[in-house]
Amino acid sequence: MAFVIDSSEWSFNTCNREGVIVVVENFLDALGRITERGETFWLGKDFHTRDMFMGLALWSLFHKDSGLDLPFELSQELAGYFNKAPYYEDEPDWPAEFALGSDVDIDGSGLVQNYDVLWAHSLVKNNRACGCIGLFREGRYLTTANGHREGLHWIISEQSQIKFWRAAIDVQGDSPATLRSLAPHAYPNTFFPDSVWRGCARFNGGYHSQSRELRRYLEVFDDHGYWVFTASPPAELLSDPVNEVNHDAPSRQLIERRFLLLNLSVAPENPDVYADIDCREARMLDLEGTKFYCEWHGKLQAWQNRVHIHPPVSQSKNKIIVGFMAGHLPLPND
Repeated sequence: MAFVIDSSEWSFNTCNREGVIVVVENFLDALGRITERGETFWLGKDFHTRDMFMGLALWSLFHKDSGLDLPFELSQELAGYFNKAPYYEDEPDWPAEFALGSDVDIDGSGLVQNYDVLWAHSLVKNNRACGCIGLFREGRYLTTANGHREGLHWIISEQSQIKFWRAAIDVQGDSPATLRSLAPHAYPNTFFPDSVWRGCARFNGGYHSQSRELRRYLEVFDDHGYWVFTASPPAELLSDPVNEVNHDAPSRQLIERRFLLLNLSVAPENPDVYADIDCREARMLDLEGTKFYCEWHGKLQAWQNRVHIHPPVSQSKNKIIVGFMAGHLPLPND
């Protein structure tokens, strides 16, 4: 699971200096996130020698007489990443489709020779998630090679990077093990204790019966959970203005309302659940020696299958916590 730089995007003949600087800075931001999150990216061996601007290769674009005269600082940042990047051609296990050296079509634009895209396409065909890092293209595109069609992701912004990882769960084969492995990348704003994953396989009806709904809940928790639990009242919708003067915490009723408007059924436990020591302990999560009561729970189904969460805390690096998954945690008088 990794990314490959689509070197065909590095063509600047119709760009001005300012435009090139902007896209290269965005590219560096993407490499920074990839590196920070422990992800991998590949280069093709011809990247450094490709014609990128008026017959000039990459490193010549930083010369004063190049016509672009890109800032020297950008070359230093690029070199810092590229000097450590592996070449995909050096990988010992080539997918068969790549070994054929076929041309590839991107979204119906016609067959072209693009080994970077072919590498990613071939991996995805073999159920190995791989995306392309672009400069201008972003999002999911249909690619075709040797008669096989795949949905391939180009990333540049954080949003497109997260979408790639969420789609990668299906590419790799959706399962509790895959979800556990990819969750830190697919849901980077959520804290998952190691203990939470054993509950995945214990949903009533099995994991696969709840997978789509579970992932929908995780996406909303990751994208909006921090806002739901912390934004000052009276805002109910993400589009509502937040009171810059009033920094009061939202009420439980407002939190529940916000989740409902995000199309999630999330509620706190009744007081009698906390009053019962066995029920309370079943919802207690220990983080760095502090116990947190995960009373808020998302209802994957009206009567069963729950995802218990806790608002962001310092011990979770201010991320929303997904503390427990279960068919049902104990209730009083069970």
